[in-house]
Amino acid sequence: MEEKIKALLNADDDQIIAQLNSLEAEEIDEVRIALVLLWKVHKEETISQKAGALLKNVLSAQEQTKITEVFAIFSSVLEFLPWMGDYQDLQRKNFEAFISYKEPYEHYLIESNLVEDYLNLGRQLYMMFELVEEAKQCFEAIVEQKPTYAEALYALGRVAESRYDVPTALHYYERCVTADEQHIYGLLQLGILKADLQDFTTAIQYYDRAVELEPFMVEIHVRLGEAHYALGNVKRAYQFVDAALGINEYYDEALNLLGTIQWKHENDIEAAIETFNKGVDHKIHGDSGLLLASLGNIYANHFNDHNRARVYYEKSLKAKPKQAKTVRALLVLLENVFQDYGAMAACYEQYLSLVKHDLDFYVDYADFLIKYMHDYVFAKVQLDEVLSINETHDRALKLVDQIADYLEDEEEDDDWDDDDDDDDFVGGGAAGDN
Repeated sequence: MEEKIKALLNADDDQIIAQLNSLEAEEIDEVRIALVLLWKVHKEETISQKAGALLKNVLSAQEQTKITEVFAIFSSVLEFLPWMGDYQDLQRKNFEAFISYKEPYEHYLIESNLVEDYLNLGRQLYMMFELVEEAKQCFEAIVEQKPTYAEALYALGRVAESRYDVPTALHYYERCVTADEQHIYGLLQLGILKADLQDFTTAIQYYDRAVELEPFMVEIHVRLGEAHYALGNVKRAYQFVDAALGINEYYDEALNLLGTIQWKHENDIEAAIETFNKGVDHKIHGDSGLLLASLGNIYANHFNDHNRARVYYEKSLKAKPKQAKTVRALLVLLENVFQDYGAMAACYEQYLSLVKHDLDFYVDYADFLIKYMHDYVFAKVQLDEVLSINETHDRALKLVDQIADYLEDEEEDDDWDDDDDDDDFVGGGAAGDN
C-alpha cells in the first residue's frame, strides 16, 4: 500500500492523471492518503479535481468537510493575504488544525514531490504572516525526514538568524552548503555571519564560492568589497565596488561602501557626501535608509552638526525602520546632546515593536527606563521579555537583581495605597448614609 501511495504522489502530472483515470473503485481505499493530498495540496487544478471526485464517491459529506478543515491552511495562506486584512489569527488557527491531524499525511507529504509545497507553506507563514513558530514546525518536520534537504536547512538558518541566534544559524547554513555545495544563499549568509564575527578571511572564502556560481549577483560583490576593506585591502575593495555599481549603479550598499572609503580612507568629505546623497529623494528609488544614516554619521562625527545629523537619522529610520545601528546612533544624540528622553523612549518603542528578538535592545531600554524614568515596573516588563527567550541572559539577570528592592518598595506602596482607598471608600459611604 505504501509503495502505491508513493508511486502515485511521485509521478509527473501526466502520469498522475493517467493513473487517476485508470483507478478502479476497489483501489481507491488503498491510495486514499495520496488522493487526499492530491485533492487538497497539489497545485494542478485538473489533478485536484480528479482526486476530489474519486474521494467523493467513497467519503461521507462529514468526512469531506473534516478533510477540508484539516487542509484549509494550504488554500487560506494563498487566498487571505496580509495586505487584504488581518488574517494572522485565521492562518494560525488553520495551521493548528493541520498539525492536530497531520498524521498519517505529513510523512507522505514530505516523502513525495509535494514536499516543495510544504516548504512553501512554511515560507509563506514566515515571510507573509510572521508566524515564525508555525513555519519552523514545517521546516523541522522536513529536515527530520530529509536531513540533507538544503532549502529547509537554509530556512531554519534564516529563522535562527532572525532571532539573533548566530550559533544555530551557522549550524544550519553549514549543513545547507554541505548538502548542496552550490547553494548561493547559504554561502552568502555564512559569509555575512562570519564577517559579523570579524572572521573576514573565512567570509571571503564563502563569498568567493558564491560569486563563482553567480557572478552578476550584486550583493556578493558588495560583501566581498566590505570584507576586503575590513582587512585593509582598499584597492581590492574598490574593484568589487566598481563591479557592483557596474551591475546596478544605484545599489545603496555599494554606494555606501564607496562613500565610506572616500570618507574614511581618502578623507574626501565632499566626494563622500556626494555619493551618500545619491540615496536621497531619488525619483525612482526613493530614500535609502542606509545612505541617509551615513549622512547622519558624517554630520555627527565629522562636522559635529548634531541638528542636521538628527534630521538625517530620523529620515533614515522613516525609510528603513529596522536599523539597529542607526537607532543606536540617534539614541546617543538624543541622550548626550539633546537630553530628549521622550524621543528616546519613542525610539525604543518603535524599534522593539518591529524587531521582537533583539534582546540587547530590550535590556538597553530597561536600563534607560531605570536611569531616566525611574520606571522599575516597566523596566521589569522588558527584562521579563528577554528572560522568557533566554533565561540566562547575563545583563538582564543583573538588572533584575538591581531593581528588586525598588520593585518591593513599590509593591508595598501599592498595598498602602489600596488600604487607604478602602478606608476612604468605607468612610465616604458611611458619611453618605448618615
